[in-house]
Amino acid sequence: MTLARWLILVIPLVFDVVVLFLLFKRLVINQNLSIKIAKCATILVIAMFFVQLVAQLILAYFQIKQSTLGVYLLEDQGYLVRSALTIAYPYAEALLVALVFLLVGFLAFRYYQRPIIEKIDLYIIFMSILVVGYPNVFVLLISAFVLMVLVQLGQMAFFRKNERLSFTPYLIFLAIIILILNNFNFYNDLLLKLKLL
Repeated sequence: MTLARWLILVIPLVFDVVVLFLLFKRLVINQNLSIKIAKCATILVIAMFFVQLVAQLILAYFQIKQSTLGVYLLEDQGYLVRSALTIAYPYAEALLVALVFLLVGFLAFRYYQRPIIEKIDLYIIFMSILVVGYPNVFVLLISAFVLMVLVQLGQMAFFRKNERLSFTPYLIFLAIIILILNNFNFYNDLLLKLKLL
């Protein structure tokens, strides 16, 4: 792996993990996460998302240009378009899935009578799904739901607490875990065995 490709993959990963960790800290530990901070974090994550996409497209262009067949491949506009679409496809999937779940969350926020979701949750849902991408979104949502239920049952059994369920701390926490695990072969092999890849 070249240095440029390594930087294109590692810098956004570290950036996303740091942003999510700071959000998690403010939400769970400090308990003072405001909508303004969540909105700024979402804008930063979206900006990094598109910077990474553009950087990968530029890197692919220069790799094609430096190859022995580069002169001929650059003349073929169809090849360049297909290459760009191949690179952009996972980003488009991640963005589409994040927008779909944002829409579902917005409809739950707007039309459900009891407050199961708050406005700040919409930013966190969108951001966490965008950074993990497709197909990790299924692992994220199922794991977050299971962890939320287990923690709630534990609180009810041991501490006799019955607080409102909040999905977002688990989304942030598990998005960080998935971003880190996604760099290891055993995790990708597990996704392949589960037929999620």
